[in-house]
Amino acid sequence: MRDLLATPDSGGASWICCQHGAREHYAVPRALKRLGVDVRMITDLWWRPSKGSRFRLSPTLQGRFHPDFSAGEVMDFSYRSIVRRLVQRLRRPEWYREQEEINEAFQRHCLSALKKIPDDASPRVVFAYSYAASEILSYARERGWKTVLGQIDPGPLESRIVIREYERLGFPPSRFYLPPDGYWDRWRSETELADHIAVNSEWSAACLKEEHVAAEKIHVVPCAYEAAPQAASFKRIYPDAFSNDRPMKVLFLGQPVVRKGIHLVIEAAEKMLGLPVRFTIVGGNTDLPDLRLPDNVEWVGQIPRQETANHYRSADVFLLPTLSDGFALTQLEALSWKLPVIVSRHCGEVITNGVNGILLGAVSADAIRSTLSDLLSTPDALQRMSDAPDVLGGFGLEAVGRRLLDLTRSPQRLPR
Repeated sequence: MRDLLATPDSGGASWICCQHGAREHYAVPRALKRLGVDVRMITDLWWRPSKGSRFRLSPTLQGRFHPDFSAGEVMDFSYRSIVRRLVQRLRRPEWYREQEEINEAFQRHCLSALKKIPDDASPRVVFAYSYAASEILSYARERGWKTVLGQIDPGPLESRIVIREYERLGFPPSRFYLPPDGYWDRWRSETELADHIAVNSEWSAACLKEEHVAAEKIHVVPCAYEAAPQAASFKRIYPDAFSNDRPMKVLFLGQPVVRKGIHLVIEAAEKMLGLPVRFTIVGGNTDLPDLRLPDNVEWVGQIPRQETANHYRSADVFLLPTLSDGFALTQLEALSWKLPVIVSRHCGEVITNGVNGILLGAVSADAIRSTLSDLLSTPDALQRMSDAPDVLGGFGLEAVGRRLLDLTRSPQRLPR
């Protein structure tokens, strides 16, 4: 690991972002940097394309780099991370235990870097993402630094919502919603150690407040999104009427799991058999134990990310009946291709009902069927929504960076 933060010419960082993985393609440090903030990043893997051709095709390393950062702004421990991943692959620990080991190792490396920062080069703010933050935030508070927790999901309430849905469907919950003892206690300690908590949506904020997280700490900072350049000139044209020769094409793209409402999509499709509507599901493994698709559903499966644009372009409407999401970035991806979005209210606030999409009144197959049936007879409504004013500017890097800076302007430290 390179001790970049300890070098005399680093000048001390205003923000230090501790980021395991490449969440939102490093949007938080990039958003701050875009506004001229002095920011450094500590991350597990950082692999410049020139580092070695033998690793270029490794899925682990793909995307673990961004040209916005110079070598002096990123501290990584890539080789140690790669070795640890190889060892874990041989050991094959239980999933949650594997994640805990990864998070613990990441925090140890972050602490070793933070402890080398001299007092006269102290950062003003330390940012870390949930579930890999408790040790980082605890140490930052000891040094008198301001702490920000980036909450990546709606927390324990989301798990309870999804578990109830599994129970309603009559099959056991996925292992991802059965954490070991102490898991949520450790998360609560993170929320207590944070001076500020950045959540991606009002839905997430409400879920955290339901868990008695201090409301004054919670700030909504939406996900950042940069549209593909070719999407700007794309124009979507709808037919005067849908027919068997030109059916309405409904797209579900993402994780095809219960939390995302995939079972509701399939049930709604079954209720619409015989109508001129076709469903396309793009995504990998599902948690549905008994998958039976009606004839009007095509399951494409997992695809490379660069191919998702083809599906957004060819669809007529995007469907996301999620039970719970921290934000659901696919909404912005769809809108960038002028694709109207039908979505539940349990995610990021992107859609204005009737303007650029439709907010479902209920998260149910009947609500989906009713909404799609209305659109089936009014393709002109889809055209108006496709032609609606662009809202993506509110989710650009600069907008997100300003939100991040605003949440830390108060000089007061909130009580633990």
